[in-house]
Amino acid sequence: MDVYDAFSMVTFVLVIYIMAAMPTKKEIRRLARPEAEGRRQKGLRDLLRERVGTPCTLNLADAHAVVNELGGNVVELAGTVVDVDDEWVLMEATTKKGRRRLIAMRLDQVAGINE
Repeated sequence: MDVYDAFSMVTFVLVIYIMAAMPTKKEIRRLARPEAEGRRQKGLRDLLRERVGTPCTLNLADAHAVVNELGGNVVELAGTVVDVDDEWVLMEATTKKGRRRLIAMRLDQVAGINE
């Protein structure tokens, strides 16, 4: 019985390792078409720079990008664009309790912009 237990433990650890090492769909897309991702981020960065200081809503690619104080998993983030960098955007949003909060996120987490 000891050999079977050891074999099942090794198999279990191997399956967990394989699941953790597999690339996500997002990573595969990024590797397959890096130039398209760069053009999209440049266009998005330019649009966000035009909206610095104005309120807008960002559609997020990952629902888990902004959590907790804003009310669970957020798919859209409404607020004011404070600053835009080559890779980052800084938003000021209001929590459910009425407090203002600064949120920094990577541009690749932003799927689109609503006005």
